[in-house]
Amino acid sequence: MPETALLPDSAAPAAGPEALDDTHYRQSFGALCEDQVVSATNAIYAENGTKLIEKGSRIDRELYARLVQHKLRDPIDQQIGIEGMVNHESLEAMAAALLDQATVPRLLAASLGRPAALLQPLRELPLPGPIALKLTLMRDRCPALLQHALATLLVAMFLADRANMPTPLRSHLAAAALLRDIGMLHMDPAWLAADRRLNAQERRHLHAHPITSVLLIRQQGGYAPEVAAAVFEHHERLDGSGYPRGLRAERISPMGRILLLAELVAALGHKFGEASPHRLGLVLRLNHRALPGALIAQLLPALQGDVLASKVQVEEASQRFAGVANAFEQWTELQQDMKPGEVRGEAFAWLNSRLAGLRQSLTEAGGPPEQPSFLLAHAAGDDLHVADALALGREALWQLGSICGHALQRWPALADAERDHAAGDAAVARWCAWTGAMLAGLPGSSVD
Repeated sequence: MPETALLPDSAAPAAGPEALDDTHYRQSFGALCEDQVVSATNAIYAENGTKLIEKGSRIDRELYARLVQHKLRDPIDQQIGIEGMVNHESLEAMAAALLDQATVPRLLAASLGRPAALLQPLRELPLPGPIALKLTLMRDRCPALLQHALATLLVAMFLADRANMPTPLRSHLAAAALLRDIGMLHMDPAWLAADRRLNAQERRHLHAHPITSVLLIRQQGGYAPEVAAAVFEHHERLDGSGYPRGLRAERISPMGRILLLAELVAALGHKFGEASPHRLGLVLRLNHRALPGALIAQLLPALQGDVLASKVQVEEASQRFAGVANAFEQWTELQQDMKPGEVRGEAFAWLNSRLAGLRQSLTEAGGPPEQPSFLLAHAAGDDLHVADALALGREALWQLGSICGHALQRWPALADAERDHAAGDAAVARWCAWTGAMLAGLPGSSVD
């Protein structure tokens, strides 16, 4: 696949130092200079040939800030190093610890029977100095981000093994898994807080991070085109509901399909903790249209090892399903209130399609969402089935919140209650407002 096909010209600016906003990256690196021993690996020269500092000079926050104000002969990341910088050995040690301690990687390694096979591609991926520098910054300033990258890598390697991916390609996939979020180093670190609710503008910046990551990989060079393609696609979905380009199945590369599933599994595995095997299975089945089914079929058996029947309250599951049912009924009522001939519009059609897809998935998973008692009736008296119903309700509520968020991102004006909206937009705005309030008032819903 030619590299020009991986990132359309309209999707991002030309790759070059001027194409990226380095403000937050420089601030974070400046803070790192206060905590770690950072020094010049070569003498650093200005573009006009003036020597600015000697090789081996210690670089503190103030000196770093002065250096990056200069036009340098070579990029600064190519001329500095950090004591104890990330390398292949330290990455492998962190990944091996995840195989012992994290639920999903541990289960996958046990299912495979060859844990070393999950680590081997990590030893072979390119790790030039500037990339190691960024990963070190990630390790020391955003440790959860690097842990997530390594967990994603391990899940991706399991899927690659199950798909019989050729060995050389596994190294490319490992590189894509490790580097897919380096673009987040250029975001405001406050946005990465787990409990932060992003506004529409912040969410747009978040949705652009795959593009930033691709630009950084291209700037560095030395990585196969497949790496950039998979990084670009790691938040896409087969049904076109992903970002940054809303690509559908036929436009997502095989490596991208593995990475998008691995990223989701790693994220949810961390979020759900010890409950992850059971809940993950439900999430994957409920989202089977958006995710690669053949790969899911390889994951589900491996996730069954630690399924535990937890004691849960039928009342909590009932609350969740009632909330889901009310959201669907609210949309039906809003449609019925519209008069014949009133303009529906793009937002109306989009929301109608997304809710129809969710309704079908819920029906296939357990029963029509407008009949919340259906699944609970079958679960009564069985702790494991009640847990199944509880997890399904939790995921359905998350899906509703996600639909609201995407609607307000695509059509930000819908959030303005004072605006005079067309009939279809007004219906979407009212549904999003109603659903957002319902989710906020329901314990343990979209942020559970």
